Amino acid sequence: MRLAFLKVVFPFFLAGIASAANPLPELPASCPQILPAPAPTSLPNYFLPKSIKGSQVDDIETIRQTLHFYALVLDSKAFPLLDRVFAPTATANYSGLAGIFEGLPAIQNFLAGSLAAYPRTQHLVGNHIIDVCASKTAVSQTYFQATHFPNTTEGVFTAYVTHQDVWQKDKEDGWRIVYSNFGITGRR
Repeated sequence: MRLAFLKVVFPFFLAGIASAANPLPELPASCPQILPAPAPTSLPNYFLPKSIKGSQVDDIETIRQTLHFYALVLDSKAFPLLDRVFAPTATANYSGLAGIFEGLPAIQNFLAGSLAAYPRTQHLVGNHIIDVCASKTAVSQTYFQATHFPNTTEGVFTAYVTHQDVWQKDKEDGWRIVYSNFGITGRR
């Protein structure tokens, strides 16, 4: 079944390599300066806990809810709804798996293709650190545990993943990911 996964992901890997021109956006000095990818498997020292201002509570909860919504979108295979998670010009750096994808359509196509071999998945989201570090910018690090169930009982596997995301706030649409780093901690 892992061979089937590679057959599905490999074409997207090649497309991702071809579109690797969009760098990590420049972050305000007040923001954690994350690396362009892949996301580290341990918590970097720039995500140390700090006080949350009252005005940030709604923003942090909105980002947290969007991360949970992202997992539900993946599991329901409702990929058009990723427009509520990613900005239209977002970059998703899956270089540890398949490449770098620029723009919402490329991200949607990659995720749809990579999950096509698995009729059922369960993405669990936890351990968030969310830093609203400027009026319209936030950075987060989140753990995902993604279990993939193929049509048969063989080939079930779980990926343990770290996401680092840069978020921008838009008056009309709320918070959207503009840059996402993806790192695989392990697989089973």
